[in-house]
Amino acid sequence: METMRIYQVAARSGVPPTTLRYYEDLGLLRPQRAPNGYRLFDDETLERLRFIDAAKQLNLPLEQIASLLSVWESDPCASVKARLRPLLGDQLEQIDAGIGELSEARHALAAAIEHLDELPDRTERCSPDCAFLATAPAPPSPPPVACSLGAGQQDRIAQWHEALADAPLHPVAGGVRIDLPIAALGDVSSLAVAEQECCPFFSFDIALRGLRFTLTITAPPEGMPMLEELIPGHTEHASPAKSKPH
Repeated sequence: METMRIYQVAARSGVPPTTLRYYEDLGLLRPQRAPNGYRLFDDETLERLRFIDAAKQLNLPLEQIASLLSVWESDPCASVKARLRPLLGDQLEQIDAGIGELSEARHALAAAIEHLDELPDRTERCSPDCAFLATAPAPPSPPPVACSLGAGQQDRIAQWHEALADAPLHPVAGGVRIDLPIAALGDVSSLAVAEQECCPFFSFDIALRGLRFTLTITAPPEGMPMLEELIPGHTEHASPAKSKPH
């Protein structure tokens, strides 16, 4: 088996020696030691580095990459796939949340630039009423905890019960997460849209996971009784531990 010194690995992989030593400290690389103390890497090191680089491109932290590497080297491909899919799903959810925050920030910046361009040039000092910060919109008030559906509410609740029958429930902060087959996505999405129109205090998040998807429904504390009507028994799955104060 071919062995390489650290500078040779760096030249062939493009990974700096300092990073290779860091990977060794984390257990991502396991070089041997020559009698003179030099690190000796085998030819499989380059494959490991390609795996590490591909995982880093997906924003996976190095601790998770180390765990994946052990599976990748010893288990069948199906095991790697099963371990990798939920990690990628979590990353996708975080990116989606970040996109929403960036979109809001961009809107605020564009509005501030537009307002600045409209301000007249003055030789005096800026007064509070002309500062662009004074034009920042007040945060929206939370929607009232009330349902406008009226007499049709029971029909909608029955539709939810039918759509979510026998689905696994998992408690989350302020609500519940439900695991469902992808075939139910159309019906559940339509129900979520309709529910949002009549009960805007509910929040619905849908995350696709291959042939399945998760639906997360949350509500403010005063809306929990209505969520219990929508998802009967979800409070039975909740952890008895008290949530940490914010």
